[in-house]
Amino acid sequence: PASGTKTLSVTSNTDWVVNENSGWLTATKTNATTLTLSFEENHTIHSRAAEITVSGPGIITQVVKVTQEAADPKLIILPGNKTVNASTGSTTFMVESNTDWSVSDSPDWLISTKTNDTTLNVVYDENISVNPRSADISLSGGGMLSRNVTINQLGSIPFILVNPESDSVGSASGITTFTVSSNTNWFVSDSSKWLTAIKTDDTTITVSYEENPLIDLRSAEISVNDGDSLYQNVFITQDGASPKLSLMPEMQMVESDSGTIVFIVSSNIVWSSGESLEWLTAIKLNDTTLSVIYNENPSADPRSGNITVSGAGVPPLEIEISQSGAEPTLNIMPASRSVGSGAGTTSFEITSNTNWSVDESSDWLTATKKDETTLVVNYDETTHEDLRFAN
Repeated sequence: PASGTKTLSVTSNTDWVVNENSGWLTATKTNATTLTLSFEENHTIHSRAAEITVSGPGIITQVVKVTQEAADPKLIILPGNKTVNASTGSTTFMVESNTDWSVSDSPDWLISTKTNDTTLNVVYDENISVNPRSADISLSGGGMLSRNVTINQLGSIPFILVNPESDSVGSASGITTFTVSSNTNWFVSDSSKWLTAIKTDDTTITVSYEENPLIDLRSAEISVNDGDSLYQNVFITQDGASPKLSLMPEMQMVESDSGTIVFIVSSNIVWSSGESLEWLTAIKLNDTTLSVIYNENPSADPRSGNITVSGAGVPPLEIEISQSGAEPTLNIMPASRSVGSGAGTTSFEITSNTNWSVDESSDWLTATKKDETTLVVNYDETTHEDLRFAN
């Protein structure tokens, strides 16, 4: 099937000429006895034939049939492999073949198409993975020919994207999630005691958070990283709780003796206490304890007083403390007194923790309560020699 030349001997006693009817072969009269054939290479897989006629005056035309062998089947792909970027795109390969050929591909990330007899076109998807990938494309033709061409696609630049970049949650405990888009293996970590971030799967972070008992906002940072230099930080902010203030107990009964009582305060705000009574004192020992010191009640009458506990954002609370009265007492000094026969006035000192009154049963004296501590007695003159007594 290769190109070449060939000579034929001609015997004739007359002048002759030569003609051919093929585009791939040329017949030339070299001299009177020689015919030279020049033929091109046969690139096809089919044999071919051409006829050469030799004629002259007075002679019968001679026909010479030339048959050229078929070429071997050929299928060449150039280049044999290509490397492409990670982004989507297309590339072409040049095909040299003397037979009809077809293409097949198996990976789902590329499509191979026979554009024409000399061109193979390959369209490939984006490689979102950081790992490179490759695929063999198979071309087949007549004569059981089969050739492979390899396309290598680079891996993408590693990335981590977390959505949303931040999240706000209420003060109650709960769960929230973040969506992760990444082409590399990633890890999650947190540094806060009030929440836990877990990698649920390759695309999800689940965050469990505790109740925020304080009125102030708090926030935490969650890191999503590849274990090396690639990372993205996201933030979660938790609302503060509503202000609250409560006391236990809300009221207290105490005896008449002096003493101390303690109240338990439950609050998420800064609080203070106040009182306006001289016989008790309120002291804030710490954020959860209020101590109240009360004096002895010397009176037989019970008494009560209020302590106010207040803080920003809440109504003030009143604690009522009721103190029993002391056992009633009444003492007169002196217990008895002697006076002269003439009219006059005398007094007694009264010591008592209760309201007292006076009354007498004699017509010669009058007893009067001057004040809480003094009893005044006015008595008439006596003309009798005998002593007289009155209570």
